Amino acid sequence: SGAHDVTTASSAREALALFEQGAHFDVIFCDVMMPDMSGPDLIHALGGQLPEAVAKVVLITGGAFSARARAFLDSTSHLVLDKPFAPQRLRDVVAERVRARA
Repeated sequence: SGAHDVTTASSAREALALFEQGAHFDVIFCDVMMPDMSGPDLIHALGGQLPEAVAKVVLITGGAFSARARAFLDSTSHLVLDKPFAPQRLRDVVAERVRARA
């Protein structure tokens, strides 16, 4: 149908709180560099408690990396979307992920 429910979190810690409250998502978009906790740190935190959520993460990056984030991106199997990306690319990724889980 193309319509999806979207939940936003303004920080990685807020996102972790959603998971701790039992939230489940088909696709999780996560920026690599965030002020309070990086995307790789969020993935690591989720891996300890919700490994099934880790598999749903799609990373988004604007290209400003710490050495640690660069190393993570070089070794990750997660899909990485480089900003800027077309809105249609985002829709395609969601459709592919939802279809794969159906």
